[in-house]
Amino acid sequence: RLTDVVFPLHLDVRGKPVLVVGAGAVGVRRAQALAAAGASVTVISPDAPEDLGLPLERREFQPSDVQGMWLVLACTGVVDQQVADACEAQQIWCGRADDAEQSAVWVPAVARVEDAVVSVTAGRDPRRAVALRDAIAGLLVSGDLPMDRQRP
Repeated sequence: RLTDVVFPLHLDVRGKPVLVVGAGAVGVRRAQALAAAGASVTVISPDAPEDLGLPLERREFQPSDVQGMWLVLACTGVVDQQVADACEAQQIWCGRADDAEQSAVWVPAVARVEDAVVSVTAGRDPRRAVALRDAIAGLLVSGDLPMDRQRP
């Protein structure tokens, strides 16, 4: 079962080079979240919003684009397999938005309440993960789940 082999992990991406290939709704959302976390994000896409506000290269993906990256997210629905293959050849973690079954990395649904960060994956079902995240966040905000610190 997938839940038996997935290793949950939060990453400190501050200052780390990260590539997002694709600038549709998913790619933009993920690129902005990575930038907000302090990553040094580059987006490659022939089509992207004018107001992206992140370093953007308006062109097609080339396998050499993954060189030097700590993490790559493929969010095109078109060349995601090519991106994943280039990452695999260089032992770089790659998340695919097009095919969760083939992806080595999944982006969880995330809630931030005070200094607590809750991330949820749900058997590769993003809508289910969002529903669980929202329910947990609601319980944290309402005080129905403990938020008291156990360590200073």
